[in-house]
Parts: sequence; C-alpha cells; structure tokens
Amino acid sequence: MNAFRYGLISVVFACFPLSPVIGSDKGHDGHKHSHESHKHEKTHDHNKHEKGHNKHGDKKDHGAHEHGVSQLNIAVSGKRVEIEFTSPGVDIVGFEHKPNTDAQRERVRRALAKLRQAPAMIELPSAAKCEETKTHAHLEQESKDHAEFSVFLHFTCENPGALDHLEVTAFSTFPNIKEINAQAITPNGQFAAELTSQRRQLTLR
Repeated sequence: MNAFRYGLISVVFACFPLSPVIGSDKGHDGHKHSHESHKHEKTHDHNKHEKGHNKHGDKKDHGAHEHGVSQLNIAVSGKRVEIEFTSPGVDIVGFEHKPNTDAQRERVRRALAKLRQAPAMIELPSAAKCEETKTHAHLEQESKDHAEFSVFLHFTCENPGALDHLEVTAFSTFPNIKEINAQAITPNGQFAAELTSQRRQLTLR
C-alpha cells in the first residue's frame, strides 16, 4: 500500500493499526473479535508479508501487490470521515509500466478522473447526510513494472450516528478489482473484511 497519507487517516491508523487481511466472516463482526483472534490474524499476515518480500523484493505491502487485490482504509472521528483506497495499476488501467503511448496516457487520465468521483468508489448511507469536502488521486510508479493508484476521499457528515455501513461501488467502476481488504476505525470500534463483487458492504457496527 502507498505510504503517502495525511490527515485523520494518518493519525488514526498510526495509533491503531489493523491487520490488512482478515477472514470475511469475521470482518463483518469486527467489533466482536477477541484479542486472541486479532493476535492470530496479525501473525498470519506477517508470514504472508515476509513471503511477499521474498517473491517481489523490496515492496511496501504484500496485499497491495497482488493483482486483483486492493486496500481500503476508513477512519471516522466525530463528523469527519476519511477514506484511503489503493490498487495495483493493472487492476485499474490494465498495465503497470509507465504509460508510453497516447492511448495509455489517456487511460490513466480517465482512471484518475473516475477515482476522484466518490460515488464511483464508495456509497455512504444517505441518512448520514455526508458531503464530500476533499478528494485527491494520483498514480505512483513504484518501479519499472509496478505502479499503484491511490485515492483519498474526505467527507463531513451531519448525522455520523447513521454511519452503520458503507458499500464499495469500485467493483462496478473497475471490474478487474476482484478483492478489497477493507478496514475501518470508528467510534463504534474496529472493523475489517475481505470484500468482493458479491459482498460489497462493510458493516460499521
């Protein structure tokens, strides 16, 4: 996952890191996890991370370098909601090398435009009355053969108590995304799940 972060996301996930890969059944009831289960999950993910380093070399995050697998982080504090989404270039535009034709550059431009559109990525409950306040998206060429898209979405919600779930619409916008490792830290607790096109909702209660 891209190391570039700012604002609430950077503070919350630095203070309360979550394991990026947690079983989907447990994820929807993340607030019910026992401390023992979290310990096991973190150990398991560490082993995967080490294997990822052996296979891919000096990479930042194993999950973000699996084709078809993206990362979604959500932080909620008061009326503020911040969302960070990262995905391998191949799952967004079909390639990871530096764009070297006009067609490829145009594909990247269009992808970034879609990533900046919150409804194309995430759907928050209408009852929460959330308004998008800031958006940032960019493509980072991490190596000759690996690139990663990142998007940051900021919202202010008049009724944050209604934020009991969110739905990921990115599966429809970018069909090559097969799985999203989602994790959230909210006033209600910590939540995590492996989302797919058949299971797009992350419960936040």
